[in-house]
Amino acid sequence: MGRAKKRKSEIEALKREMGAAWARWNVEPDAQRQLMRGIEPLHQGPEPTIAMARSLRKLLEQAKVDGSVEEAVAFIAAMVNATVRGLSEVPIACGKGCSHCCNLWVSVSALEALALAKLARKRGDETMERIRDANDFTQRFSHGDRGEHPHPCPFLESNLCSIYDDRPASCRQAASEAADICARSIFTTNEEVPTPLPYLVSRTMYGIATACALREAGLDHKTYELNNAVVRALAVENAEARWLAGEDIFNGVQVEPVDWFSKPEVRQIHQIAFGHSVDI
Repeated sequence: MGRAKKRKSEIEALKREMGAAWARWNVEPDAQRQLMRGIEPLHQGPEPTIAMARSLRKLLEQAKVDGSVEEAVAFIAAMVNATVRGLSEVPIACGKGCSHCCNLWVSVSALEALALAKLARKRGDETMERIRDANDFTQRFSHGDRGEHPHPCPFLESNLCSIYDDRPASCRQAASEAADICARSIFTTNEEVPTPLPYLVSRTMYGIATACALREAGLDHKTYELNNAVVRALAVENAEARWLAGEDIFNGVQVEPVDWFSKPEVRQIHQIAFGHSVDI
């Protein structure tokens, strides 16, 4: 099958797969066209990122009404999955049982931290205690230092992700061209992991879209360390409802040192998406 025919076939399959989901998420037809394959990393323009930000913002407003972040988190996951499927021809060394990156800092949005805390509660005391134990170790190290102090993710079991279908967006977009470098980097040499450019761009575009949507919805747009954020969400009574009401329940939690809105291109995307500038 030629590349053009293959692409058409993939798009038709995605349309069938996403039909009910688009309706559930109330995604505008224009945005559906922009996001049929997620945010395509090498797209020559900001339109998919803007469509993602606008669609997610609507879901966040609905989340405030429903008192639940689940649909917003599901939307992000579905879009990232669509993007990663579109990168199937990009060669990567990652595979089942390859868990080197699961020993490092894992970044999550507040949305994802709340969803993971809810999942941990459903799993019971053993899972929650494992998260607290991991945090007791990892909270001592900053984002910059964490690479020198690897510790397995509390959701890692026998080198497999036990929450694979519910894993954060950062995990869905993790990729390496050389597993041997990952192993050496994490445990001995601290080498730079060779990540394919489309995956790096994808992480950036989703980070921007998510931050813009959260900020426009009046919600916390920072990115946190998984263990520290989930422990906080578990400790705060009615954490989900309080966060959706605008309370800064993650104050003091370890933050990834990325200020999206310090970048002029991010402020420009936000202005195009929502029609007004943001203060920095």
